[in-house]
Amino acid sequence: MNRILYYYFLISLSKFIKESNKFKLLNKLRNKKIVITGGPGSGKTEIIKELENRGYYVKHEIVRILYKKGKKKGVNAFKKDPFEFSEKLLEYRINQFDSSSKINYNIEKPYIFFDRGIHDTFAYLNFLKKNYNYKNIIFSFSYDFVFLLNPWKKIYVNDNERMESFSDSRKLFNSIKLIYSEAKIKSKIILNDSVENRVDYIINYLNHIQ
Repeated sequence: MNRILYYYFLISLSKFIKESNKFKLLNKLRNKKIVITGGPGSGKTEIIKELENRGYYVKHEIVRILYKKGKKKGVNAFKKDPFEFSEKLLEYRINQFDSSSKINYNIEKPYIFFDRGIHDTFAYLNFLKKNYNYKNIIFSFSYDFVFLLNPWKKIYVNDNERMESFSDSRKLFNSIKLIYSEAKIKSKIILNDSVENRVDYIINYLNHIQ
């Protein structure tokens, strides 16, 4: 009897190992979800454009589009109702996350870059001290890696959509850094440099840790 149980144990163990190896292979053969983020005015959008120019999949930010839609109606959409604005933004970012899983695996460039991620939405609300029950959400959506762009005063510019001060940009950077840490997502701070050098660093770093 013991020999029979032992035999079935070995079969079960063999199946478990096969399934585990299959999962590891499938996990490896997929496009990794990479977030590029940081405080406003840190050069994020230019990095996303450069990545796209180099042939990588990218998911663009929508904040400015939402601001402009509100402006056409004569309102500041975020200030009018931060929660409604954030929920629209959250819905868009979740759709981005889900749709990225349907993109065919690219063996030469196996990364999808996001101009901000789902978690940024809550980092901004935290910065404004707006309470929102986000714990379940940040653990439901996990990115493979996050690159945080340092605040950079030299290139910081205010415009019609970017109303935060440079001091606010620093605080937002810390809020973003904290929330990805809370979600247990690995991250790396990218130091100030030219767009090309920062993109080179990002790609080399990802290829090294893959």
